[in-house]
Amino acid sequence: MKRNSLRALPPALHDEAGHVRIVLRMEPVRRTHQNTATSDLVAEAKASDPEAVSELWWRFSERALTRLRLRLGPLPDDATLELLGRVLDELDGYDPGQSLTAWLDTVVDRYAEDRAPPPSPAVALQAWGY
Repeated sequence: MKRNSLRALPPALHDEAGHVRIVLRMEPVRRTHQNTATSDLVAEAKASDPEAVSELWWRFSERALTRLRLRLGPLPDDATLELLGRVLDELDGYDPGQSLTAWLDTVVDRYAEDRAPPPSPAVALQAWGY
């Protein structure tokens, strides 16, 4: 998966991180967390437990990728790994008092907006009523 290097580095190093990429390998899904409550799984994923990350993605990836396909159509090869990286980058902002699926939908929608191609000039003119 691809993570946002700026989120992983202290702010003092952001200016130096222009060409840094963080690439993490997914652990295989094991039975370790098969009975772990989702709220506990999120907490363990936030604490960088690689098996918790894999389990969390296994539980919610189909929903996230289906939503992304509905927004973007056929997905580019790198979209799955980038989306997982985005989810992990934003996981600290998840409030356990809210629905995880609603939060995930919001993250997917923001990612889709970032990935969507810019509108053509004709579409922009139509939006302005020309």
